[in-house]
Amino acid sequence: MRSALLGALSAIGVAAGSLLAAPTAHAAVAPCTGDDLVARVTDTDAGMSEQVVYITVRKTGRKRCYVSGYPFLARMVAKSGTKVFAQAKGATPLAPDPPRERIILKRGKRAHFTISASTAYDTAPITFRRVRFAPIAGVAPLSVDIRLDADRAEGQPYVFTTSMFARGVGTAD
Repeated sequence: MRSALLGALSAIGVAAGSLLAAPTAHAAVAPCTGDDLVARVTDTDAGMSEQVVYITVRKTGRKRCYVSGYPFLARMVAKSGTKVFAQAKGATPLAPDPPRERIILKRGKRAHFTISASTAYDTAPITFRRVRFAPIAGVAPLSVDIRLDADRAEGQPYVFTTSMFARGVGTAD
């Protein structure tokens, strides 16, 4: 009887340990990479010496993944080639920053972010035609064609401000 009781308690302990060690639904989901997503421009806006491009990513493939926070801009390309730039993060007058959240994407689901640039300086603006970005720093990037005019203070890099990811398709409305 004593050995049966010890066996039963041991089995309960193993079962309880299994439950405690089980990963949560969120913990089992990996960050999205460029290989998991396709991107396209879904809207643009301009005003107050600022231009904004809304980039929407759509999940492809079967395995869920997540986006969260700010995307990482890897390269900004103009007709004349890749330019030196700086990435700023946060809200602008035309593109408010949404609250930070972890957005889990299943096949076909969408999230978006914005890239904005200033056109307030005296230098002639140039048109950026392509952006290469990673949904999260350190993962494989993806590219999307854009049309975004930007200028800069003399001798300074072009500055592009990104918003955090938000759910759904990005629009200026």
